[in-house]
Amino acid sequence: MHSTSPVEPPPQQASRNPTTATNDSSTGCSGNASASSDTVVPVTFVSSVGDFQAVFRSSNSDSSLASERSDAFLLCYEQPTDAVTSDALVRFQQSVEEAARLHGTRLRLFLWDCGSPAFASAKTQLEKQPGHPLLLIVFRGAIADSIRGVSLAEMTATEIPKLCGRLASFQSSAKPACVTQGPQRAASQENDATEEGEQQQQQPAPQHLSVDVARMVGMGKKLMAERKPFYAEKFFVKSLQTLDSVSADVDRFVVTRADYDGSVALCLAWAGLAQLIQGKQTVDNPYLRRLRDSESLRVFREEPLSDACRAVVMWELMQAAPRTWSEAEGSEKKLREVLKTNPHDVTARSLLVVTLFLSGDLERAMTEALKLHVCGESYGRVALKQMSSFLGHDHALVKQLGIPALLDPRPT
Repeated sequence: MHSTSPVEPPPQQASRNPTTATNDSSTGCSGNASASSDTVVPVTFVSSVGDFQAVFRSSNSDSSLASERSDAFLLCYEQPTDAVTSDALVRFQQSVEEAARLHGTRLRLFLWDCGSPAFASAKTQLEKQPGHPLLLIVFRGAIADSIRGVSLAEMTATEIPKLCGRLASFQSSAKPACVTQGPQRAASQENDATEEGEQQQQQPAPQHLSVDVARMVGMGKKLMAERKPFYAEKFFVKSLQTLDSVSADVDRFVVTRADYDGSVALCLAWAGLAQLIQGKQTVDNPYLRRLRDSESLRVFREEPLSDACRAVVMWELMQAAPRTWSEAEGSEKKLREVLKTNPHDVTARSLLVVTLFLSGDLERAMTEALKLHVCGESYGRVALKQMSSFLGHDHALVKQLGIPALLDPRPT
């Protein structure tokens, strides 16, 4: 359930006693596997309007860090109904600090005992229910998600590690995610005045995080077109990591599971291709193996002319080739020169099939594979069958071959 944001701050209290564990100027470290061991999570107890408003704004005057330092966890609890003890709060804080240190997450932690009648209005707007604490995830100054209906112990043990990993993934790219807004809903609220009946008002729309994977994949494709597969791979892998980080809560991010699986297949395909072009993982490629073996991704890898199908076929062609393909030795110009000298060089012609398929010249790739097949070379048949599966049964090039056995789904 997504909560609304922003909410009305609690009324100003006479006594203010914010307890800050560390200076808010600490910036933590970058969100990656090599996170610094000195990552610090500033902790504040909310007891006033100022404390509450601080949750939704940056704690750093440096504008370049403003969006990062506006990310926060806000734990809302009330006594005695939520059964939150001091020891439990300490364990919760330690869990946040450990997870943030592990993932390199940059965030602040706010602890808010909202049981006071003075906080009733804000608590109502947040839809805080008695019996369980409420955890709000604030991303770039807005409530992006919430955890409800679980005990503080369960939240500490299971939810915090996942949330910190996900938030770190969002933070570690230029624009990996954004807060989006759903359709507005009408809510009834009793009128405090003497008027009878109910007064309808528009409440802020529910908000949640959406992952901008398409943008990162697009940047990776652009780098591939510029012949920079090393840098392109980083974008594709980051896209995949972002998707994997939200796999447990995929229903919050996409309309259907198929949309999510399609994005995963796309990222796996391009990450694998980027590695193959660099000459990396040509035999055992973890991304393409996952794409090939995952039952949930079958529909995408078997779709003719799709990126997923192209990547798997490319991998199969490289694996079956008589020699490892490399960009340096596999240029069309070099291979043509070899074949001009020796037209019967099976290795050179096989590698030429790989090069032509990779460049998108399918007609000439199939022509070279057909020459190998006619000469009785097994690689020719393998290549024709793989490329036919990529093009699809109804493609003109496949029909021109006139070899029905190539469309047999049984292994070659």
